[in-house]
Amino acid sequence: MSTQEIVYHQQKIDQIVRKLVDLDLELENVRETLQEPYPNPGDPVADQTRKNCERLVEFLWAFRRNLLNQKIISEHMVEILEVDYHLESEIAGLQLERQILRDHRC
Repeated sequence: MSTQEIVYHQQKIDQIVRKLVDLDLELENVRETLQEPYPNPGDPVADQTRKNCERLVEFLWAFRRNLLNQKIISEHMVEILEVDYHLESEIAGLQLERQILRDHRC
């Protein structure tokens, strides 16, 4: 592996670590939102969004644990890029679900 490849590889790992921190923060935000009083329990959109959020949180905590336990961050750039993309899209999905939850609390 050339010096350039090693530097690139380390930069991607650093990005993933930062995204894991972002994911931790967003998961905690969603957990807090889910624990807030639920004023309209009959609203089908709010009910479905709440279920989606709960499933996403559960899935992403497991995904994060699996990622750290199996040390998927390895020498294989394809895996790193896939993890990077996956984390980015999951964080965006969580943010959207949390916003929908907030919108339906009014």
